[in-house]
Amino acid sequence: MEQSRIKHLLEDEKIKYYNRYVDDIFIIYNHTKITPQCILEQFNGQHKNLQFTINEEVNNQITYLDLNITNTNIKIAFKTTHTIGNLINKTRQINPYEHSGIYKLTCQSSQKVYIGQTGRNLTTRYTEHIRNIRLNKDESAFAQRILNNLHQYGPMAVIMEMIEKAKKGGIMNIKEDFYIYQFNKFNKLIEEQKYKRESNSLRSTSMFDLIIHHQNTPTLTSQTQQA
Repeated sequence: MEQSRIKHLLEDEKIKYYNRYVDDIFIIYNHTKITPQCILEQFNGQHKNLQFTINEEVNNQITYLDLNITNTNIKIAFKTTHTIGNLINKTRQINPYEHSGIYKLTCQSSQKVYIGQTGRNLTTRYTEHIRNIRLNKDESAFAQRILNNLHQYGPMAVIMEMIEKAKKGGIMNIKEDFYIYQFNKFNKLIEEQKYKRESNSLRSTSMFDLIIHHQNTPTLTSQTQQA
C-alpha cells in the first residue's frame, strides 16, 4: 500500500526523495507540483487507523532520526552534533573506556575492524571479548575472526577505540548500523561481520550514503568561493 502511494508521486517528480525508518518518514518534495498538506492527505487516506502528522522545516532546518538537516537550496547538508553523522569531531574523554557507546576492535593481523555497541563501559565489553577468545568461544564476529584464522589481538589500549558515546536504545542501534555500513563500504570491516550483516537488511542505507557523501564533500569557504 505504501509503495503504490509513493511510486506515482516519485514518477511524477512530485516527491524528489523518500526515506522511511519505522514510523518516521523524511521527504524532499517539489513545491511547484505538490503541497505538504496534499502529501499528508494521501498518507492518511491509506487507513482510518493510520494517521500521520507533519513536521516541516523551520529556518531551513529539520530534525530526522537525531540528524540536524539543513536545506541549502543546493544540497542537503548534515551538520554534526552528537549524532550518527558525527564522524570527524568525536568527543574526547579522559577515560573513554568507562563509557558506553559504539566501539571498534582492530584485528592486528589484517588491520580490519569489528564494530560493536555496549550499554555498559568499554572495559567490561573488552574483557568479555577476550574471555571468549581464551575459552575458544566464537560468540562474536571478532572472536570468530581471531579463532578461525589464528590472528592476533592485543591489549585494550591498542585494539579498542570508542567511536561515539551513546546510551543503550534505538538510537544506539541506528548508530551501530551506520558505522558498520560505513566501514563495510570502504572495505575495512572484517569478513565475519560483513557476512552477518549482509544476511540482514541494513537500516536506511540511502540516508547513510547521503551522510557519508556529505562528510567527504569539502566545505566551501569564502576563499574558495572567491577563487
